Amino acid sequence: MAISGAEALSDEDARILALEQGPVRGHTCKVAIVDGRIDMTGLRERVDRRLGRERLLSLRLADGDPPCWEPDPAFDVARHVRDAGAVAEDDLHELVGRLMAERLPRDRPLWALDAVRVGGRRSALVWRIHHAL
Repeated sequence: MAISGAEALSDEDARILALEQGPVRGHTCKVAIVDGRIDMTGLRERVDRRLGRERLLSLRLADGDPPCWEPDPAFDVARHVRDAGAVAEDDLHELVGRLMAERLPRDRPLWALDAVRVGGRRSALVWRIHHAL
C-alpha cells in the first residue's frame, strides 16, 4: 500500500519494531566462515550490484503513523558493508555477540554485513537483518 510515496509496514512488522526496547533487538544474525581474506572493495561492489534484486534492502523507516518504508536518499553501501577488523579464532563468538547486541540504525535500511578477519587464514561474514524486512 502506498502512503505519500512510502509503503506501509505490515501489522506484524510494526509489532516487531514496537518490541525493540532496552536490550531487545528485532534482527537476526547469520555467520558464514570462508577461507582467505575478504576484499572489502570487491565485497561492497558485489553487494551494491545485487541490491536491485531486493528493493526492501534499500528502504528505511519513515516517520509516521502507521510506520512506513521509504527510499533512503542517502543510501551508501559502505555504511552497511563494514570492515569489523580482526579477531583471534577464539574471540569470534564474542565479537558476533557484540555485533548482535548493536541496534540497527533506524535512519537507514535495517541490515548490516560485517567482514571479520579470523586468525590468519579465514574470514567471517556477519549478516544482521531486521525481522521487519
